[in-house]
Amino acid sequence: MGFDQSEGSGNVSGNNRPVPDDDARSVNVSVRDLLSGDLRAVLPAGRRRLVVPDYQRPYTWTEQNVGELIDDIRAFALDHDEYRIGTVILCDDRVSGNGDVPDNGSADSTADDDPPAAPGIDIVDGQQRIVTFILLLAAMSELDGRNPVGAGAKAAEETARYGDNLVLRNGSRTGRRNILDNHRTAVRLLGRFDADERSRMRKALLDKCTVTVIVVHRLDEAFQLFDSQNARGKALDPTDLLKAFHIREMERDGVSPGEEMQVVRDWESIPAEDMQRMFADCLYRIRKWSAGESVDEHGFTANEIDMFKGIRLSEDHAGDNWAKVFLYAKSLVDEDALLRGALARSGVAERLAFPYQINQPMINGRSFFEFARHYYDLCRRLRILGVSAKDDEGDGEQNGDRSLSRDSLIHEFERIVQRCGGRHGRLKWAKTLFDCLLLAYADRFGTADLDAPLDSIARYASLMRMNRGSVSFDSVNRYVLADDLWRDGEMRLKNPFRTLTTTYSADGFPGFAIADASESNIADRARNAKSNKDSSLKPFCDWYRQRYLAPRPEREPGPSPERSEQAERLDAQDADAGQSTRRLIIKFAQLGVPAAGIYETLKSMGIVTQSASGAWWRADGLDGHGQGNLIDEIAGIIDEENMNGEAKQ
Repeated sequence: MGFDQSEGSGNVSGNNRPVPDDDARSVNVSVRDLLSGDLRAVLPAGRRRLVVPDYQRPYTWTEQNVGELIDDIRAFALDHDEYRIGTVILCDDRVSGNGDVPDNGSADSTADDDPPAAPGIDIVDGQQRIVTFILLLAAMSELDGRNPVGAGAKAAEETARYGDNLVLRNGSRTGRRNILDNHRTAVRLLGRFDADERSRMRKALLDKCTVTVIVVHRLDEAFQLFDSQNARGKALDPTDLLKAFHIREMERDGVSPGEEMQVVRDWESIPAEDMQRMFADCLYRIRKWSAGESVDEHGFTANEIDMFKGIRLSEDHAGDNWAKVFLYAKSLVDEDALLRGALARSGVAERLAFPYQINQPMINGRSFFEFARHYYDLCRRLRILGVSAKDDEGDGEQNGDRSLSRDSLIHEFERIVQRCGGRHGRLKWAKTLFDCLLLAYADRFGTADLDAPLDSIARYASLMRMNRGSVSFDSVNRYVLADDLWRDGEMRLKNPFRTLTTTYSADGFPGFAIADASESNIADRARNAKSNKDSSLKPFCDWYRQRYLAPRPEREPGPSPERSEQAERLDAQDADAGQSTRRLIIKFAQLGVPAAGIYETLKSMGIVTQSASGAWWRADGLDGHGQGNLIDEIAGIIDEENMNGEAKQ
């Protein structure tokens, strides 16, 4: 887009006003013309009704915002011919084939004509200011009505027209309460001035205060223009932009207004902070890491929302084989809802649920909102977004899922994080990795029998923090993506998120060995805890040492000879990966392959990998480093197996 958006206070001066391209129009108008909908300078249809669409968040300005606006009017507008008070972005997507808006009223209409069928135009940016303008005018009219003067009745009538010209489709209990509170604030603050002063302020607001109105004809253009740095406004979060996009997709799909309202209300029932955290901290990161891509340091922004857009139901997908399986699944779920909806509502039958996956292509429209609700419920179940005390009473064991009970590792890890400063403390990134990997695993394999996966998830999330004195955002990306610069536990870890996408059995998770932190690194963290900023890590060090490095019970004596020291360490580190590698070695040995040949075979299979410097080779489940040590260890495993075989005979 050809716009140079100003940043800062939200005021747009003459030398930094956005310059429109061929698809948009821009003009400065007085607040009077804006509120009356007199947009003839930028739209051919003349007067328009201003519509706050349902995708906009509720009115959220505070008493402080109202007071600042009144101060600005008195400090600047009274003493200047013009005071530019910001930018308003309008979206007019009700256009005819020639690009003009259908003329539902006279093109020469003015505010005084007040045609009943004036077409609407959506407010994308500027809702907070526009509503507050009307609140100030209404407060002035109320105050003047208490002390009638000649112009009082006319002012009240004019203010009423401005209010009638604004359509609020995003009404909510919070928004209505804020409007009432700010109206009372405006009456109180403006009541400090006499009638003459208020009259001058009213004229200054209506005729001297101007806004830059930008009109575009496509919603996506409007969002690109949205001024995210508007310090006196409430910028839309990327989740708000997604909500707006998918509401429009529902309209495109012919969803009824009643059904659309039901979907929006369900979305609004989820706390905005939880919704933003779920997308930014979990879903966005999981999708990026699963694709082997770094998470942007700026996080989930408007530039990233396209990853949650996809299949448009109103388009032809005959040649899109990749989309058909998802469309088939949606059609089956929709048909089931029609056939068994009444039975489901009465509790007789359970409705078929769409098999959502975090990394699947998104189906636009209603499916997006159902996707969000599905993962919000799953996050709550896994305590990723926190659980209230009331909710906590009914989780875990009451649902027959011991892995989610109060004594599970989920709760245990959460308690350690809280003791170390909470979600924004020294374990911030460990908690992020724990939550994301837990959600990714549960998304793929469900929440049953989480004990073993949870142990691997907690170990993986803790290892980075335990092996490093400090952890940066960039180092988290490198750790997850298995960058060669990382050699935790003297072994290169794989990307668990990407590994999950090609793992088809829960028994195959995580698919690679996870070493424990060395005692020396734990000692470093504990030593630092006594003197510097790592002091909050002491509970974490104690917990990690007790959970992962506590002495293991000795083996029961039996007929088998004592196993090698390497094999004992292997069992302590990762029995699953070690046994898998061991079985391969034994199998090749039974085929007559010598130890050196087995080493080369494991290397060709990717089990033996090379360090970043090329100085040594390492294998999952083996303790040796370097070609010679690994071959000797393989030979030792073969000899041990032969000894076990002889003992059994």
